[in-house]
Amino acid sequence: MKATFKAVNAAIAAKGYKAELIKGAGYFYFVGDDVRIDAPSTYTYRLTDFTVEEWMAEFAACVDAKPASTASLIDVLNDPEGRAQVEAIEDILVSLRNRPDDAVLQRLLAGARASLKASHGYDYGGAE
Repeated sequence: MKATFKAVNAAIAAKGYKAELIKGAGYFYFVGDDVRIDAPSTYTYRLTDFTVEEWMAEFAACVDAKPASTASLIDVLNDPEGRAQVEAIEDILVSLRNRPDDAVLQRLLAGARASLKASHGYDYGGAE
């Protein structure tokens, strides 16, 4: 997706962080409550040199893994991406009921949970 300040800052907010992307002279940087004081700047002249996803990867280097405002399950389910991730976890859990020792499903479940935690700050334990 083409990067704009609005798109990048909306993606940051959707992850539950209190931060935003700012332009300097020949570089960009992130500011806000969740940005580490020692956060690196990104040296590029144009915002569009990166996609929104690439800006989010740059942002990940500037914050701690967990946002200060961790999302609740309701927050996650209200976000279409979060809802899709929870539904995928639920599907894996249903499959595990019939094959609880399936190593591939266990790895998929661990990866899906880690992805949800990384993207939304929510630790989905679910009923196993």
